[in-house]
Formats: sequence, structure tokens, C-alpha cells
Amino acid sequence: MPAPHARVLLIDTLADLEDLVRRYPNPTDDSTWDESRHFPNWPAIVADGWDAVYLTRAGALACIPQDPDRQATRPHLEGWPAATVLWLRPAYTVADGLGL
Repeated sequence: MPAPHARVLLIDTLADLEDLVRRYPNPTDDSTWDESRHFPNWPAIVADGWDAVYLTRAGALACIPQDPDRQATRPHLEGWPAATVLWLRPAYTVADGLGL
């Protein structure tokens, strides 16, 4: 479970992801195949003090690329097919729930 002090970013909509990419842009090389502008700059997010990113089920569905020719034109999280917590640094405790 998250520690009481954990700072967790929420991605519940495509707008949440787009905001995250705007706030934490990646440097780009402007080549034809460079998609870095479609993803958040994870090291910058960590440097800003965030501990985790929580992608909800609704967020996972909203952030699937919608481009039929597979040429991304907006932020997406292809490969994140379900609700996920990405821990950027350890700000949680593991509870076994079994009393072991």
C-alpha cells in the first residue's frame, strides 16, 4: 500500500496523459520516427518528487492509440493494457495479509 507521504499521479483520462506530457515533455530529435513527444519524461517526473503513476482501468482504455496506420499523433500508453501502478521510487509498504 502507498505510504501516507506518497505522491501519486493519476491518469484516468486521455486529458490526464496529455497534461502530463505537457508538464513533463521529452526532448525530441525531430526525426520522422521520433515518438518521444508522445510520452512523459519519467526522469523529470521523479526529479519533481513524484513517487508513482496510477493508471486506472478507464485511463488504460482512453490512452490506447487510435491511429489505424500505427503512426501516433498524440500521447498514448500502448503496452499498458490494464490498470497499473508504476512505482518510480519506493514509497509503499508490502502487506502480506497472511500474518506471516
